[in-house]
Amino acid sequence: MRSEDYRSIASRWISGVSIVTAYEDDEPVGAAVSAVMPLSLSPAQFAISLAASSSTLATIRRTGRFCVNILSSKQQDYCRRFSGPRDERFTSLDYHLGMLGVPVLGDALAHVECELESDHVGGDHVILVGAARAGAANDCEPLGYFGSRFWTLTPCA
Repeated sequence: MRSEDYRSIASRWISGVSIVTAYEDDEPVGAAVSAVMPLSLSPAQFAISLAASSSTLATIRRTGRFCVNILSSKQQDYCRRFSGPRDERFTSLDYHLGMLGVPVLGDALAHVECELESDHVGGDHVILVGAARAGAANDCEPLGYFGSRFWTLTPCA
């Protein structure tokens, strides 16, 4: 399949938007990730996919912990921030360290802290499966991504 065709098809998948975070040596790290899903209810697991070259992936593999911060509609700028220079991603950002010692972003739609259970290579990405250990959800609007653009959601009638 041609790369252009594949990208066009993939952009038609609507997804939520998240920032996956980790923490090592007093240094928070994170990446914008749309390939996230609740994998299992019993046991409670989340799956994420990160580029094999990601520095966030390397930190997660070393520490065995990560947090999926699901973004609210008011956090669109976080995606741009976490796509920019690594040393500026957490500057003046509202976050605290959660139960597992990973960054939890303030005002997120929801977050789930995970312990790494396994990883699987999938092309140029690595799929991580994490055991959900802690988390919370807030009552606010979600941020979506579709057609290479950010969206807010309106319920169908």
